Amino acid sequence: MPMHYVKLDTIYYQDDRMLQVGEAAELLYVRSLCLAKTLLTDGSLTKQQVQFCGLSDIEERAEALVKSGLWTPISGGWQITSWLKHNEAAKYVKSKQKAKQEAGKKGGIESAKSRQAKKKEAPASSNNGKVVEPTGEPIVEKSRVEYSREEEDLKTSSFA
Repeated sequence: MPMHYVKLDTIYYQDDRMLQVGEAAELLYVRSLCLAKTLLTDGSLTKQQVQFCGLSDIEERAEALVKSGLWTPISGGWQITSWLKHNEAAKYVKSKQKAKQEAGKKGGIESAKSRQAKKKEAPASSNNGKVVEPTGEPIVEKSRVEYSREEEDLKTSSFA
């Protein structure tokens, strides 16, 4: 699910209407903003949807929000009164999301084509994936025992 953000004035709690409704209704209001944005409902929420806010006493809180003018009653629920004044319409948000998806898909297709073209351009290796010396001879890895013997030989040599 895409991540959305709600515009919330940093001093919203100083608004007279917010002071009037009290903390309980304030919490419902803030959560309803987030819910409306997540569901892209243009600020309309049904009574069932508001239950997702996870709060008790929804009806009392909602009544305080309606009384203050922050919510408007509608058939089956409420409308956040000034939703479209502060938020983009759901149709616009959805069209932006679709455009981003199509651009991402197009970019992914172009990227895949580019990778395929580079693979075709790369010269084929004739060494079957083995690491080779500049002379073309395969590099043979030494075992630990061989390295240990060489170390002992160096210790006992006249150069040590």
